[in-house]
Amino acid sequence: MQPTIEHIFDEVEHRYLPPESLKQVHHYVKSLPERITAYRTLRERETLILQKVADQLEKTFPNKSQDDIERSLRYAMLALRQSAMAMLMDDITHLDEQFTDWLGESMTIHNTQEVDRILYGYLKKILVQAMPAKHFTLISPLLDHIQNTVLPGSVVSAPAQPAPQPVAAAI
Repeated sequence: MQPTIEHIFDEVEHRYLPPESLKQVHHYVKSLPERITAYRTLRERETLILQKVADQLEKTFPNKSQDDIERSLRYAMLALRQSAMAMLMDDITHLDEQFTDWLGESMTIHNTQEVDRILYGYLKKILVQAMPAKHFTLISPLLDHIQNTVLPGSVVSAPAQPAPQPVAAAI
């Protein structure tokens, strides 16, 4: 849960919520159904999304060992799951408290940064295609935050809308 909201609930012993705090609670509750739907979409499509990323990485890095590619994919899976949880809680600080330090150290120890920089670009492009734009806009800033924290200077924004797909001509 968002730290501000959590703090508001802690203050209940002392007073009723002032109007500004009530607005924050209202916004949190109002946005929850959409965040839950986006979370479910990610959970249901995670394997497909990561398989497409894996396919792209294998084409891009044909000389990288399978272990290196798989390690980066595991990091991406964890980043996606942690981002989904932060999105659900509407709390970007969750990422810094629970994840980014460990991930950055792991990437450095295993020297996966080259693959990881490219991986995040593929991940975002595939997410744009795998989920509605309104859900992508909820998860994208969190993935950008992770990427910017553990791979500074490497954030490349993916388009918010999927490119139009050609329509097959009727025969």
